Amino acid sequence: ACLTRLYGANSAHPGTAMLRAGTLDESSELVPAIHLWTSSKQSWLNVPNDVPSFETQPANMQDWMKYLRPDAKG
Repeated sequence: ACLTRLYGANSAHPGTAMLRAGTLDESSELVPAIHLWTSSKQSWLNVPNDVPSFETQPANMQDWMKYLRPDAKG
């Protein structure tokens, strides 16, 4: 009834969905793989140096997979 979006999918990338971490019961246990759209982050938010970050987002699916699924081939 709250109409909160739980995930996003894009027909250009079948088989891939982006789950909104804040909708999970145990989101505090998640460890970020990458940080996206840091160009619009709040000034008080510090992005750790040891986590890859993008001012916008990766340019292509191969770059996405490199960070989201490091064991993926291709």
